[in-house]
Amino acid sequence: NSTTVIDSSRNLHNIGNFNGKLSVILSSSHTTGTISSSNAALDLYNPLQADTDEKGTIITFSDNYYDGNYNKTTRAAIKGGTDTTGNTANGFLAFYTDSGAANTANERARFDSSGKFGIGTSSPFDLLDVAGSGNVGVRIRTSGGGVPQLKFHSAAGLESISSGVGSIRNMTFNVGNAERLRIDSAGRVGIGTQTPNQILVVSDNSGETTLAINNSTTTTGNHSRLDFRHNSITGSQIKSENIEDF
Repeated sequence: NSTTVIDSSRNLHNIGNFNGKLSVILSSSHTTGTISSSNAALDLYNPLQADTDEKGTIITFSDNYYDGNYNKTTRAAIKGGTDTTGNTANGFLAFYTDSGAANTANERARFDSSGKFGIGTSSPFDLLDVAGSGNVGVRIRTSGGGVPQLKFHSAAGLESISSGVGSIRNMTFNVGNAERLRIDSAGRVGIGTQTPNQILVVSDNSGETTLAINNSTTTTGNHSRLDFRHNSITGSQIKSENIEDF
């Protein structure tokens, strides 16, 4: 077996026995800005002349599987091409893996022409779109002592949702660089406190603590109400129909 080398001028060289490896020596003048085939180090070109979407070029990753004999099969692939018809330059980049019969790789993820990324969908609706036919989940985890977080960052600041560390099982909601709400491992909810000792605890150390129950309708007879129930049966109520009227 010989090794073939493609140099930066796209010339082929056979340089001897090196287990059939392919070496590529490429050069490109591109640093930033517009990318085209003229400044690419490697260009994969599909010469098909047809006005159709999903036209493109594929890179496959293959090896041999064994079923009594060794057979070549494609395990994964990357495809780049156009995702629209007509006189456009819209392009996509899709990723494929095989989890079934030999040479039956299916699309798993895609960057569309607007930069949206879809996992389980070829037409992502948002910047990141995760889709599936059954239960769909996104897992955020750490392997050490860090805190798994989901962060929301805008010009106004950073907000986040965090889980506990190690054996500490809780969920915290952080707004304005401070924790505002916590659900602990027993399902107790604390607003303004990190240590709720009842199913719901509301705390505010900046002044008077207020819990508002508001009915915005103006119809006579409608009221705000607080029910006390046992086994889903209402026992006692506190209700207000007018200001300071219980």
